[in-house]
Amino acid sequence: MDRMNIGVLKKNFSKVIEDVRNGKEYLVVYGRSEKPVAVISPVEKKCKNRDVLNLPDLFRFAEHDSQMTEEEFLGLL
Repeated sequence: MDRMNIGVLKKNFSKVIEDVRNGKEYLVVYGRSEKPVAVISPVEKKCKNRDVLNLPDLFRFAEHDSQMTEEEFLGLL
């Protein structure tokens, strides 16, 4: 996994997306300390053979104090 700061990512975004489409992963870092803030990776790699179009299967809901149901939450997306 290659490290890339946000400035370089912004300048090379199209190439980065093409690389990701080809299976490459990037660790996005921020600031002088290069603090990791995100990972850009192919969706297929994270889905583990799930249907990519069935995105609700990618989300897991933890127990919480909210009054909102999962159906109401998904309606917000």
